[in-house]
Amino acid sequence: MLFVFFTVLLYVGASSAARCCLNNTYSATMIMNVARQPPGAVEPYITDQTLDLDFDYDRKIQKMVISGYNLLHPEYTFQTTIYNDYKHSKVYTLFNGTCTMADLAEAQIAPCIPDDFTTNGMPVTIGTGSNTKMLTFYSGVQNGASMTFSFDEHCTPITFSSMGDLPDGTKFLYQATFANIGPLRSADAFDLPDACKHAVAASGN
Repeated sequence: MLFVFFTVLLYVGASSAARCCLNNTYSATMIMNVARQPPGAVEPYITDQTLDLDFDYDRKIQKMVISGYNLLHPEYTFQTTIYNDYKHSKVYTLFNGTCTMADLAEAQIAPCIPDDFTTNGMPVTIGTGSNTKMLTFYSGVQNGASMTFSFDEHCTPITFSSMGDLPDGTKFLYQATFANIGPLRSADAFDLPDACKHAVAASGN
């Protein structure tokens, strides 16, 4: 379910009257803390993650490379690559050299802050001197999750947080800081690896 939230999370570039809108193509890196606790779990699953994202709105595709470790059990590390193919409504997940395919039920979301998200009103000033930034916060509900974004005066995303419940009852909390955002990393960023070209459907799909 993680990929659902990042379809609305990167808003850069031009702005309309009060809303920031994303560029049609971009790459971004985020530093994240993620907590999840399934029903009946004794302790939450808390991870420190780096998320590298490539996005192309016109081609209806998104790629995420998520790597990190479990904060409670740091010996457990992981890396997962996810391709969201909105054109064909498929999601490919590559983990430990094995790629699985599943139906992608979520539609691609419009590339602007939703109209029903509210702002904090006057921007908040953080930092001093040349490091001063004016942040505007937007809050609302998307895909059943409560979300808050902050953007600077140039419509560059700074932070993101989300919390809620997944359909299976798992509670989650995401907190992210944007470390970098810019043009697409490479022209072949969305090329499926060989393992995914012959992917089998995930169990239960």
